[in-house]
Amino acid sequence: MAQKFGLFSKSSGKKGAGRFIHVAKVKKNAAMQEVSLRLPAAPLDGTTVEWFPPVVRDYMNQYPAPAEGLDPWSTRDLSPLASVPKRHQGRSGTPLFKPLPARGKGHVGAKTVRTPPVEATRLPVYDYREQILELVERNQLVVLSGDTGCGKSTQIPQFLLDDALARGRGDETRIICTQPRRISAISLAERVARERSGSRGEDTKEVGHAIRFDASFDAKRSKLIFCTTGTLLKWLNNDPLARGFSHIILDEVHERDQFTDFLLILIKTSILKQRPDLKVILMSATIQVEKFSQYFQPDFAAPFLQMVGGTNFPVTTLFLEDILALLESDRNSPLPIMDDSRVGRIEGSTYSLVREVATDSGLECPLCGGAGFANEEAFGMHVATCFGEPSSDLIRMPTPEPELLPTAVPVAAMGDVLQAALSEIDDSSKEALLSNYMKQQDALRQDQAVDYDLLLQLLFLIKRTFPLDDDGKGAILVFLPGWEEISFMERALFNSPATSAIYEIALLHSRLSAQEQRRAFMTPPHGKRKLVLATNIAETSLTIEDVVFVVDCGKSKQAHALAATSSSSFVMGLQTTWVARANCVQRTGRAGRVRAGICFRLFSKARYENAMKEFMLPELLTTPLEELLLQIKLLQLEKKLHIRDAKEFLLEAMDAPSETAIDASLQRLEDMRALASSGKSHQALTLLGWHLGHICTGGVAVQMAKLLLWGHTFGCFDAILQTTCTLSGYRDPFISFLGMSPEEQRQVDASKKAFARNGSPPALTLQSDHFVLWKAFEAYLDARARSSFKAKDAFCARNKLHRQTLEQLVAIYKQLQQDMDSIGLSAVTQLVPTSVSKMPATVDSVAPYLMALSVGMYPNALFTRFGGASRNWTSKEKVKVKMDGSSMVTWAAANPQKYKRKPGSDQDDIGPPDEWLVYHEMMQSERTRVAKYGTKLPSVLLQALLMGSVESQAVEKQDTIEENSDGSVMSSKWLLVLDDWIVFELGNAAEAHWIALLRKRLDAAFIRHLKRLHTNAQPGGAKTMLEADLQFRQHDTALLHALVAWVSCDLRRSTRG
Repeated sequence: MAQKFGLFSKSSGKKGAGRFIHVAKVKKNAAMQEVSLRLPAAPLDGTTVEWFPPVVRDYMNQYPAPAEGLDPWSTRDLSPLASVPKRHQGRSGTPLFKPLPARGKGHVGAKTVRTPPVEATRLPVYDYREQILELVERNQLVVLSGDTGCGKSTQIPQFLLDDALARGRGDETRIICTQPRRISAISLAERVARERSGSRGEDTKEVGHAIRFDASFDAKRSKLIFCTTGTLLKWLNNDPLARGFSHIILDEVHERDQFTDFLLILIKTSILKQRPDLKVILMSATIQVEKFSQYFQPDFAAPFLQMVGGTNFPVTTLFLEDILALLESDRNSPLPIMDDSRVGRIEGSTYSLVREVATDSGLECPLCGGAGFANEEAFGMHVATCFGEPSSDLIRMPTPEPELLPTAVPVAAMGDVLQAALSEIDDSSKEALLSNYMKQQDALRQDQAVDYDLLLQLLFLIKRTFPLDDDGKGAILVFLPGWEEISFMERALFNSPATSAIYEIALLHSRLSAQEQRRAFMTPPHGKRKLVLATNIAETSLTIEDVVFVVDCGKSKQAHALAATSSSSFVMGLQTTWVARANCVQRTGRAGRVRAGICFRLFSKARYENAMKEFMLPELLTTPLEELLLQIKLLQLEKKLHIRDAKEFLLEAMDAPSETAIDASLQRLEDMRALASSGKSHQALTLLGWHLGHICTGGVAVQMAKLLLWGHTFGCFDAILQTTCTLSGYRDPFISFLGMSPEEQRQVDASKKAFARNGSPPALTLQSDHFVLWKAFEAYLDARARSSFKAKDAFCARNKLHRQTLEQLVAIYKQLQQDMDSIGLSAVTQLVPTSVSKMPATVDSVAPYLMALSVGMYPNALFTRFGGASRNWTSKEKVKVKMDGSSMVTWAAANPQKYKRKPGSDQDDIGPPDEWLVYHEMMQSERTRVAKYGTKLPSVLLQALLMGSVESQAVEKQDTIEENSDGSVMSSKWLLVLDDWIVFELGNAAEAHWIALLRKRLDAAFIRHLKRLHTNAQPGGAKTMLEADLQFRQHDTALLHALVAWVSCDLRRSTRG
């Protein structure tokens, strides 16, 4: 535990009560600060690589190194960007929505009065309709809070629209309602559209939705659009003052994702001050109304309204101690059957159900005296976690004989019945059950895990005690932490004959496509109960009409930046944590929307009241800030809003990140050369930063944006673009789930190996997760273009691929192609022609792909040694890292050790690295760091020519004294040092300086390529650039051909052994 938080621990004292553990922070000392991160020098010569082949020597003769002075081919412009491409301004910069007339100054059209449906008028929010309209009319910004289920998300946008139509101001009105999640935007839009079409039967485009890769609205006719916060920000990039909108509603604003906080800063500091006619409404069920209101004061009045009344039907909330007591009581005396279908029909009679008698193994715990274990496995688990304390009376109660259960009772009264059953159990028995359970969980270290056994017992209790109605209502919504837990639970239920026939399982997770998520809202087949397994995606703005039961595990998976592994890469922690009380309230509100409901909370009341936070930390405080800072810098450069300083802008957030965190992110952008590092325009956006920023606007991470630009330089843009799509944050296209059998895992691994083998050149099978993902996606695109639906399904089944995921990736691919083309990135504008072929692959075709990965993914690099004592990879900071279990990157075959191990030393710290890889991301699990999606680099040239920054490279002469039979002899060796940690030893100064010079020229060619893209985007720029840049273009093309040929030669060398 101490190591997990970077603390030092030491134990002392005698055993038992006299044993103590001391935990403290690790203190740095002078010796620690002087430790060098440099690796031992690796030889770089004819013994390790194909050394300066003829194609490279021809280039060196044509473009020789300067005898003195500056090298003309290494010159590059890293100055801040001074202008914006006209093409970009005129093409992608055009607002999607036509600016609306100012309020009260437009044409007064026909006045239309809409009569809302009767069901809408019964919602609690309807009582506040006039008060809400008056507040919005009198103020620029209003904060609204209403209990879950009051109808605010569906009705308040309609209040505003109906009021405008009734005044004849429809032409002045376009309402945007943001949602933190895609499924919420879609479901709300569909629900509101159904409600309005049923009452008016007019324009079917009046209501629409817009999320990434899925939009259904008309830019001219739609008056109410539900969208994600990210989508609105993308629209604001081209319409910074929101002149195309009359109202912006930020729903579920309490969730505080980084896009919402960014939007709040924009609204407060810029948009509202320049748009006095714009109306902004902040809404949530659990919003801190005073805090949000005060944030906008004194610039804006920001009044708030708290609406009373929520869910239409009562919801009974039970905590862990109640659930344990009910399960124990039900084992001894089954609860009544509750079913609305029998109400009035069999009331007053008896309903007979013979309870299955549990078997008793006859075993008795020698520690506590407990008995009644079903089998030896149950007995063994009890003994392993028994603390020798007497069991409660409930636990020791004997199993009764089969008996008749009482009559069914109305479901509407089921909460009262459960509470009555619980009232017969004394508090001390509940506390004993809870205490024993918590001790078992602590002994098994399960506090952060899901207790699947308890969950299955609870599902069985619901199934047996609350049978389905004749109308099939009675769905269960289960909140789980993440995708792994959802997959495991789905698989367990699906594979069990006892559950597969009774449940219609639906999933809700951000990895799923909108089509897959819609299953949660569909009516299940007759006789089946719908069971929805969801993460916190289902917490807000969702109404699954037949949900009666909510099971809340109280946990979620949260990603947060832990530390930088090097100057520009993060270690992200993904940990299962307890949610906040506000989340629990939202989850409870998913029940009781259309009938009485029950919420089962799998945590104690004491934890809820005393240990859980009121709200989760805002995402702005836990995630890297590079993408947001790039967006702010773009707004500054393009003068779309009055933003003076990016750091000051972020410090305007409601809960601002620390100055240290902002400075660290700015420094990483400087290290990437996205921002100027010195001079009067310090930290201004550079040409590279402009491209990175616009690529990130399309939802691409900054590291992947860098990779795309290098892929465009090396002539493998489409291959890298397809690879980027597969790493876009959705599911891995290969079938994967928690609890896969060894045979299932073997089949998936075999499919991956087949893609690697068939896609690689002969005698060179690449160990690359990136390559496998690309080849699988490429093969699906081919199958999709020429195959029927059944053939596509057969292709996916044969190759262990998930078709719905691949279809989502196709949508991402098409959208990214359009986004990249809008800033001049396409196959036609590459620096060199496309050399990456589909089939058959050659060394010459895969070399550019590997080169782009090497330079594009750096500094995400790890190394290892053949003779290492452990099967770990190592980072720059000497931290041990494991590859993800699904990775195709395998450990090197056992070779004779090159270096003898010294007594007491770690073999992993001896000698230069033997193998390198680059990876996509690194996650901190509970105990280890795990790298995901790696590519092993099969040539030393991929590190020597491409890794590290040219600003921090150095050629050093190192003199050594060697003892031999003739005495002491002075010898010299030349070192090429990259980023002060990767070191190569070369034979002479000329070779060392040539390698360094080639690296500088490649970097200069990259910057010149970006400048060409920037200049060609402007009217007449292509002709001007062609005349001034002809010689540089010829050189850059020759350089790329020479370096690609060199790497190709070395790859062929490695295939020859």
